[in-house]
Amino acid sequence: MIHQLSIEENEVTCVETRMDGRMPLYQYLTNSEQPNDQQEARRLKIWVTKFTIIDGVLYKQAFTVPLLKCLGPQEAEYTLAEIYSRVCGEHLGARALVAKVLRTGFFWPTLRSDALK
Repeated sequence: MIHQLSIEENEVTCVETRMDGRMPLYQYLTNSEQPNDQQEARRLKIWVTKFTIIDGVLYKQAFTVPLLKCLGPQEAEYTLAEIYSRVCGEHLGARALVAKVLRTGFFWPTLRSDALK
């Protein structure tokens, strides 16, 4: 009989550690860190107005839905695969797939180009 739990945490979280498109946005919103390149910093300041952080998670503000959760490359690939073939049970074209991902509440910068693959 086991008297002590081997894992103290009730929850397991998947964390992607490599740099992706979310990192500059996240760093700017949390620490006001800007890129060294002035043109890139200007572009970031314009782009960041569409994003917010809630409980450490980056979200994109949208017109039709309240907030879209920003996903990393691995999460995005999994989400596309699930929506395309398994969960929704239909094979969608790229435009319909993008629309369904957005309606589901997810976003990543390369969503449209990833849906074409």
